[in-house]
Amino acid sequence: MAVRKMKNNIVTEKEAVSPVIGVILMVVMAVVIAAVVYLWIVGIIGGGVKETPTVNLVQTKSSGQYNITVKKVSRVCSVDDVKFFILDEEEKTIKSGNLTDNDIYGSNGELSFSDKEPSGKLSVGDSFIIKGEYAKPDYTFRLTYSLTGNIMGEIKLS
Repeated sequence: MAVRKMKNNIVTEKEAVSPVIGVILMVVMAVVIAAVVYLWIVGIIGGGVKETPTVNLVQTKSSGQYNITVKKVSRVCSVDDVKFFILDEEEKTIKSGNLTDNDIYGSNGELSFSDKEPSGKLSVGDSFIIKGEYAKPDYTFRLTYSLTGNIMGEIKLS
């Protein structure tokens, strides 16, 4: 009889374990869902509005080429998120692309980008060299932030 009573106790205890684990799992899932919703609302998880960083550019001209240097950056951003444009006098795009394009990044072509500290970030001291057909007075060099499409900075070649 003692054995039979012990079996009943074990069965009763096993039945009590399953609902407790179920409740704990439901609570954990509710907490995780609440955390995801909270993070989504405050903008940490995608979809948040991105602010466009701004840059101050200065230029020097020597030997028929323009050297444009980044003098100030409001917020660090990846060079992957920056696009360049060379515009003519009528604001028509003559050349455009990404700073990381093979013919731009570290190249020696008619338009090149040099990352002063090869960090992959647009920072003070980074420079652009414009020469050849793109080095015309009254052309405009413009940087835009690809995440928003807004202008980061521009300078008129003179």
